[in-house]
Amino acid sequence: MGDSQTKGSHAPSTEGAMLDSDALFEILEQAHAEHRALDVRIQELCSARYLTVEQETEVHRLKKIKLHKKEEITRLQAKLPAIEPQFAS
Repeated sequence: MGDSQTKGSHAPSTEGAMLDSDALFEILEQAHAEHRALDVRIQELCSARYLTVEQETEVHRLKKIKLHKKEEITRLQAKLPAIEPQFAS
């Protein structure tokens, strides 16, 4: 009963952990996918001629989650090493 997990993202926490670039790329890809899925759902809801109060509340909630996801993406991108082009010899 004393579960201390928070609701929200199911992605592993990157705070305070040293991850290799492959792991960061994987987490970043997942964050991008979640961000796109949120955008699709928001667009679906907003395409209706009229929204109920519940739908307006859901849109507002989804937009907040989407913003947090975008902030997560920005943090992850800042942790990635600069990618230098590799040229074949």
